[in-house]
Amino acid sequence: MFSKIDKLLIKIFGKIALLSGIFMIIISFLATANVLTSKLFKWSIPAANDWVTYLFLAAVYCSIVYVRLDTGLIAVDLLSSHYPAIVKNLISIIADVCGILIFGAIFRYSIPLLQQNFKYHAMSSTAAGAFPLWPFNLIIIIFALLMIVAMIWCILRVFVNGITKEIPKPATTADGLLTEEGEPL
Repeated sequence: MFSKIDKLLIKIFGKIALLSGIFMIIISFLATANVLTSKLFKWSIPAANDWVTYLFLAAVYCSIVYVRLDTGLIAVDLLSSHYPAIVKNLISIIADVCGILIFGAIFRYSIPLLQQNFKYHAMSSTAAGAFPLWPFNLIIIIFALLMIVAMIWCILRVFVNGITKEIPKPATTADGLLTEEGEPL
C-alpha cells in the first residue's frame, strides 16, 4: 500500500515538474528575444527581466518536490557511499527535518506577503508590462507546503523501509536511463 502511494506521488509530481521545462523554454525565448530586440532595434520587451525572474521562481518550485521524492535533493556519492545505511538514513532524516523547518518558515512568512500583495495590488514594477505579484506568492506558498509534505513522506519512507536498510531507488529513475518497466533504454 505504501509503495503504491509512493509511486503515485512520484508520478503526480513528475507531471507537475514538466511545467518547469515549459517555464525554462519560455524564459530562454523571452531572454533571447529581449537581447535581440534591445541590440538590433534599441527596444526591449517591457518588464522582460521581471518575467524572467518570476518565471524562474515558478520553474524551481514546480520541480523541487519531484526531485526530493524521486532522487533526493543532494547526493554526494564520494562521501555518502562509504557510510552504512543507518548513517545515510539518519543524515537524510536530519536534512529533511531542517528542510521542514526552512520550508515551514517560508510558508509562514509568505502568507502575509501574499495577503499584502493581493490587498494592495502589488505589481512587479512600475514599468509597462508589469504584472501582479500575488500569483507568484501563491506558487511559493503551495509548493513550500508540498515540499514540507514531501520531506515528511521521505522520513516516513525511511521508517517504513527500516532505518538500517538502504532506501531503494524507484526503477524509473537511475538517471533517466530506464523505462517505466525498469528496462534499459
